[in-house]
Amino acid sequence: MTTVAPAAASDLLSLMGLDAVTSTAGVVVLLLVAGLLLAREIARARGPRELVRVARTIDIIMAPLLGAFLIIVTSRLLNLVLP
Repeated sequence: MTTVAPAAASDLLSLMGLDAVTSTAGVVVLLLVAGLLLAREIARARGPRELVRVARTIDIIMAPLLGAFLIIVTSRLLNLVLP
């Protein structure tokens, strides 16, 4: 079980290439972050206490996604700067 994920990642990289993988992951993460930001602002604008709690939960969910987004953007920039 522990070798399945690295093997799948290796196969994906060899099949698609690093540029295609980071582009695809970047688009997915960007869409998730944008959707969560929209949901958070709608929940916060509604006002009731329950929706404010939902907005705080969305903030917690977004932290790892923003980290992934920064890693993807950094890898793409490094590919441009250091060919």
